[in-house]
Amino acid sequence: MRSLYASLYEAAFYRGYERLRHRTTWRWLDLLHESERWPRERLEAFQLAELQHLLAYAATASPYYRELLARPGLRPSEIRSLADLERIPPIDRETFRRESPRMLVPEHAGTAIWKSTGGSTGTPIRFALDRGSNDWRTAAMLRGYGWAGVREGLPTVHLWSGAVAGAKPVGRMGRLKKQAHHRLVRRLDLDIFALSEDTAPAYLEAMARFGARHLVSYGKHLYHLARMIERRGLEVPRLESIVLGAEKVTREEVAVIERVFGCPAFETYGCREVMLIATQCERRGALHVTMENLVVEVLREDGTRAAPGEVGEVVVTDLHNYAMPFIRYRTGDVARVGGPRDVCACGRAHATLSEVEGRIVDVLRTLDGRVVPGNFFPHLMKEFDAVARYQVYQPAVRRVEVSVVLDRALTQEEEARLRGEIERVLGPTVDVAIRQVESIPLSATGKHRVAISDVREADVERARREGEGALA
Repeated sequence: MRSLYASLYEAAFYRGYERLRHRTTWRWLDLLHESERWPRERLEAFQLAELQHLLAYAATASPYYRELLARPGLRPSEIRSLADLERIPPIDRETFRRESPRMLVPEHAGTAIWKSTGGSTGTPIRFALDRGSNDWRTAAMLRGYGWAGVREGLPTVHLWSGAVAGAKPVGRMGRLKKQAHHRLVRRLDLDIFALSEDTAPAYLEAMARFGARHLVSYGKHLYHLARMIERRGLEVPRLESIVLGAEKVTREEVAVIERVFGCPAFETYGCREVMLIATQCERRGALHVTMENLVVEVLREDGTRAAPGEVGEVVVTDLHNYAMPFIRYRTGDVARVGGPRDVCACGRAHATLSEVEGRIVDVLRTLDGRVVPGNFFPHLMKEFDAVARYQVYQPAVRRVEVSVVLDRALTQEEEARLRGEIERVLGPTVDVAIRQVESIPLSATGKHRVAISDVREADVERARREGEGALA
């Protein structure tokens, strides 16, 4: 019956509603269902055609790209193959932050959808996308999640980031529309940042009461929940599949999640700037790149393309964002290129990533049983445009230090809101120190880590025993 509802929802409501609102999501989803069976040559030909169209548009409409793509060798007419894209210099987050006003296409300024990201590398940015690009991203997500059996209209729980206190308020009408939409698509949102030893039973009960068939969750945090369930012998809802995102998980951690929840877990990889980059199909092997919406390159340190099996930095080109083009955008993530062993038995010809290695973010642990993912801080920091760079460090169970590099001084209200939100999520057992610094050092490997914790589970248990001994 529920599958029948999902089919009726898609056919009778969503497609009709999309047409009424002049959206193109289902047009692109139909294309994606067709193209996933195309041979590699046809996928690459489609990419090249979309790329050439984007470059021609950016070269005339975007002030930044008008200047860049006027240089010899970079003109759109000279980009005749996907390999020629390598002539265009990659752009990093710092450059994007500085040049984004000039990247914006003026004709889209009044209608663009604005988004912010805290940055998994600690550098927040604000960017724009046009409505057509948003439809493409939604379609890519629907297809990718669909490989895991997730469809709108099937009861699905999203154990994801909740609203940050002090963020731009949503009006009453907006809240009502969101609630109505979630009821219609059978979606339940649970705030992952409020998950703790104390709240876990209520979360699991809410999932069971909702009749959840699928779960979409932060990967690392779901692993910690799974261990908590085993440790406390909690009852889990019967699920059909789990989609993991936002955080890197190891194969061993995925195995724990699957054992505890009794269903397959599918890994995905994406970033807020371009959304879904790659995802596992029903075979759950290497991650298939969303080639129809993106050109994904994996580059060595010298800027050349990594060979199959090699590790490099992920660089993406969004083929359909005409409001603020992302052309060879350096994500700061590290991945391994799929090789011959990663050719999927599903028959899809998409390029693959055998593993995404550069998104491991430390978790913070507290005395009262909270396990806070480092990904909370990108979610929080995107609300503070004064913050240019940041890093969070937990040296001890009862202390967390937040270092920030600022473009301008925080107002008293901003600083109070920042501190208040961190203290709300970490709880009363942790002292929070916020300090302004001139710079933040990179790790020994040259990477910037958002969150670093020297605290492990054993340290929390030791601190608890010491506290109980002091009270005895």
